[in-house]
Amino acid sequence: MERVARNWVLVLGADGAMVADVAERLNRRSYSVCQPARDVVAADPKEAHRIAVKCAIAVVVLATPDFYRDPFHRELLDLADGRRPLRMIVVAVDPAMDPSHGTSPHRWRSSVRVKGAGSRQTVVDRIDWALQRTLRYVSYGSRKPQGRRGVSAFVSYSAENTPSRNLLCASLEAMGMRVWDYGSSPRHGDRPYRDELDDAIRTSRAVLFLHTAAWERSVECRRECTVARKAGVTRLWVCFGRSGEPADRRRGEAVIDLRASHRAEGLIELERALFPARRQSKL
Repeated sequence: MERVARNWVLVLGADGAMVADVAERLNRRSYSVCQPARDVVAADPKEAHRIAVKCAIAVVVLATPDFYRDPFHRELLDLADGRRPLRMIVVAVDPAMDPSHGTSPHRWRSSVRVKGAGSRQTVVDRIDWALQRTLRYVSYGSRKPQGRRGVSAFVSYSAENTPSRNLLCASLEAMGMRVWDYGSSPRHGDRPYRDELDDAIRTSRAVLFLHTAAWERSVECRRECTVARKAGVTRLWVCFGRSGEPADRRRGEAVIDLRASHRAEGLIELERALFPARRQSKL
């Protein structure tokens, strides 16, 4: 099965050590496992988990009595339960959580429920099987913008800044803005990749430049900036650190500060720039 790196799998559980171990084993099997504290831009850890649930394509729940007793964990399950086509995989780590016993407090729907008996490796084998079984039914669709302008955003970044780019994309998707990504998009025949990039820029709602010294040095990034300017697309400059004034910035173009000390205000400013008519959400 083809696995798409930008579609996160999120692992939830009360035992932090077990969550980390299962996540690491899934990473080794080429799943892109989200670590909210590392991968999500948010004001606090709880909000990071909420955003991660919203962005995940599958949530693996390591079910124990302690997990279900925690009100925040129940909130996350309610949030995941209301999303489609997200798949929720419940792993009965504790025998009391096995639905076959009739004692599990499951009020949440799930695609697959997995028995947690056996070694950790055996459990991960079952999770892997469940992910393959459920994800094949999820239609990723085309990430290539279609039709009228405004169905997605384009992020211009240097490969050196991929972690910051992942944080930015998670925040954009939490706002409801789809992010066009060359690596995750289906190929269209033998078209040169630059033609696909240019089409994505021209049909995007906005182009966000992740401005760093590495971005300034990149010929490709500067070329994307020029294409966006000539196409008349909204251009926004995003900074995760002190990077100086963008050389290609035009008067009136916003510079959004997403450094940790300004992140909450920066996210509000970013959402306002992308959705000027929307009542602002609490990110």
